Amino acid sequence: MTFLIGVVIITASGYPLKDAMFEFASSLGTVRLSVGVTSPDAPLIVTWTQIVGMI
Repeated sequence: MTFLIGVVIITASGYPLKDAMFEFASSLGTVRLSVGVTSPDAPLIVTWTQIVGMI
């Protein structure tokens, strides 16, 4: 359920579904891999969603 909520938030911010799924799975597993969603230009909601996923 956590994965789905995170993916929906990231997708709603304008990122493709595939990228959102990869990024949030990486956040949940604290793997630190990225396809470019995690960046200084990322919207604040995306950053906080990933932070909560890591915790």
